[in-house]
Amino acid sequence: MRILLIVIRQTAWFLVYTLVGAIFFWAPKIILTVVSRATPHPIDDRSAHQVTLNILFNVLFQFLLALASVAGFVIVSKLRRVKAARTFCFIGASMLLGIWVLGPLAMAINTFFENGGFLSPDVWHSILFLTAIFPVSTFIGSTYAGTLFAVFLASFCLFFLAVGVPKRFFDWIVA
Repeated sequence: MRILLIVIRQTAWFLVYTLVGAIFFWAPKIILTVVSRATPHPIDDRSAHQVTLNILFNVLFQFLLALASVAGFVIVSKLRRVKAARTFCFIGASMLLGIWVLGPLAMAINTFFENGGFLSPDVWHSILFLTAIFPVSTFIGSTYAGTLFAVFLASFCLFFLAVGVPKRFFDWIVA
């Protein structure tokens, strides 16, 4: 009975960390889409200066998404008062899985705010299918969404934090 309770508790924390990882990574992209849809954009104002600023903003936004994932890892680790490296591995791997598994759902929500993607009749079948093949669908979808570099950067950072947390960083989170 005690083992069953431990398994249930670990599964619940796994689901929480997975959701937190997806929310910290994908929420800024969805919020930016909602805000940019509410702001009117002049169609004919596409100067070279504006295009350059748009490219610079997109590059910086890629780093912001990865930084948000690392911030989520640090916040969750501090809130849980993690003291074991094994728990760091569990949190990081769960958050990393959340980014990849819930990526198709997050991109579908983002598409809804861009052009009404949830209005098609079989959208839930598509989301379930794309979630079932999540590594491929997240890779392809993030390419179209413009977040591929951020997905890889966040994956690298969370993998590094989960597997090879440096001693100084471990001490800083625990303190």
